[in-house]
Amino acid sequence: MKIVIPPGSGASSNGPYPEFLVGAEGFLYFATNFFDGKAVLWRSDGTEPGTVPVKSFPEVFAAIPRLTDLMPFGDKVFFMLDDPGTTGRELWFSDGTDSGTHLVKDLTPGPGDTWFNLVTRQGGQLTLFREWSPTPDGSQVELWRTDGTSLGTVRFRNFGPPVTLVPSSFEMGGVVNFFLSRPGQGTELWRTDGTANGTVLLKQLGASGTLGGPSLQTEGLFYFVLTSPGHGDTLWRTDGTANGTHALKSLGTTEAFRQTLLQVGGLVLFVVTSPAQGTALWRTDGTTAGTSLAKKLDAQVVTFTHWTREGNQALFLFEDGANTEVWKSDGSPAGTVRLDAFGHHVYLLGVAGSKVLVYSPDYTTQRLRIQSLSLSGGGKSSVKTLPNPYANEPSAYPFLAWSTRINGRLYFAAGIGGTGPVAREVSLWVSDGTATGTLLLTNGINPGDEYVPPFFAISEDSILFVASAAATGLELWCTRGTLATTGLLQDLNPGPSGSIPQAFSYFGDRLYFRAFDETRSFQLWSMPAHLTCPTPLAPSP
Repeated sequence: MKIVIPPGSGASSNGPYPEFLVGAEGFLYFATNFFDGKAVLWRSDGTEPGTVPVKSFPEVFAAIPRLTDLMPFGDKVFFMLDDPGTTGRELWFSDGTDSGTHLVKDLTPGPGDTWFNLVTRQGGQLTLFREWSPTPDGSQVELWRTDGTSLGTVRFRNFGPPVTLVPSSFEMGGVVNFFLSRPGQGTELWRTDGTANGTVLLKQLGASGTLGGPSLQTEGLFYFVLTSPGHGDTLWRTDGTANGTHALKSLGTTEAFRQTLLQVGGLVLFVVTSPAQGTALWRTDGTTAGTSLAKKLDAQVVTFTHWTREGNQALFLFEDGANTEVWKSDGSPAGTVRLDAFGHHVYLLGVAGSKVLVYSPDYTTQRLRIQSLSLSGGGKSSVKTLPNPYANEPSAYPFLAWSTRINGRLYFAAGIGGTGPVAREVSLWVSDGTATGTLLLTNGINPGDEYVPPFFAISEDSILFVASAAATGLELWCTRGTLATTGLLQDLNPGPSGSIPQAFSYFGDRLYFRAFDETRSFQLWSMPAHLTCPTPLAPSP
């Protein structure tokens, strides 16, 4: 779309990059940070003529990247910039012009840096949570608000030392709810609307309680776990009011949460284990009376290998000795049932249609076996054993890199290990849950761990991903889930080197990303956000 990294600027496949793309109202902002400390803020309307540098910052000795944390604000943007020796790392603001780009305020006077733990937009301002340690007494938490001007940037609450901001916050109706922890005083739940009068303590949660374990936000409620010495774990809920904040279930010191909280319909499910009671599934509707045992799953404490939501029910696998049991639950005792059991360890691949697919690596044959069973129970069958052309070589063990369901089918990447940190091969497969519908699409997925190839739907039946062929290297590919519709979309960097596309971001009706092209640098590219994969002109490599 635009050459934003000048050729000859010391760029390579290791950077620098166009980065931190954020969409504002009608515009896209991004940054380019260079190895010598230079930085440029850019603005784009999605066209080449409309992609222009807003402000350039000269070379300095600073940590790279220097310009970071772009935050949209209407059609404007806030960002953090490091200016060592003068103001340090501070908050800046831009209206998209050079003259309208300026330091907001030097909150840590002099060359010291300012760090924000949480930033959120409330009304026509940003609310900033700042945590720092001005004295040996410990850290303190401050609340600031800004409209982008120095006069409009004010501190409206200081919670005083020693206090820390607990990294669990949530928003409800434009109000930010957050937790503070004080030594000897425990955990407090607060809320703020971005004003001094609207910043109030909702509830003191206990003198010795600390926030830990799982948490979950549903429509209108936030669930969290408070842990207290001598009392164990307690499940709480809050609706953002003092009266609506209370405990639902205390587990005691002998019990513990084993899984994250999972929303299923109007219920939240959770697993409780104890040496004496084994493993049990519990449910809550957000009330004390509605918090109850759904079903005892096992007399022992078992290891869960997967726990996920499938429609309006939970789907989970756990190991019972040498067996793996597959369960589903809608949160009711009658609706919590074991679908089937396997006489060996299996792991969840996903759901395709009405079938649950599981996989298991066979370390004797060095192959990956896929099996299925019906969501309605039983119907266990073999789907496919994936080939391994390296099966007779050392450490050529199969593994599953990732899987995702798109349009009722499962796409997954299956790899073959190597003697070093890089896999020998990673292949892209698709499955509808049947043997004939489980197909190899390409074996060109990048096997390294430094570059994670993107993979996502760009229309109802078209999938965009990055794969490699000998003639092109890593480039954009597309598929509609068949061999005939799988192929190279475009060779952005002609030849075998590849363009290594990455950092995809939707904005308007376009999909933006960076790619290493014939300029020998990463540049900004764009494509339609939605398209149907064309039939390849030639067979897939």
